Amino acid sequence: MRRVRALNSAHGYFQEVLTPNRDSFFNSASTFDNVINLASALFHFHEWLYHEFRDELEQEIGVALPTAGAFWGAVHSKDTRFGYIRDVANASKHVTIGGKHTSSTGIILRQMDGIAKARDRGVRFRRKPRLGP
Repeated sequence: MRRVRALNSAHGYFQEVLTPNRDSFFNSASTFDNVINLASALFHFHEWLYHEFRDELEQEIGVALPTAGAFWGAVHSKDTRFGYIRDVANASKHVTIGGKHTSSTGIILRQMDGIAKARDRGVRFRRKPRLGP
């Protein structure tokens, strides 16, 4: 019988979704799917954090956060590079090949593919991020 796992906390999402996608991206050859999977996992982590830690986040950031989107906006306003995470995650379902797109960073699918290929050619990106407590 197959064991079904349920996600019920930000920590669970981190352990079961985000960490395996991070490991897949940093510990193997880059592919379009592991780029998309990591970006999507990173982007959606904010929703888990928001729903579990809204009060603490509002206190830390110093503004009311009525929605998870408002939390993402606050994070993005602190460092606009977070826009790349959102744009890559959204590109997997909202951008059509050859079509027009809207993004906060101007990134396009060809650039995402180039990121994966550049990494495989030995281009060094920032070191592996430390995730977790």
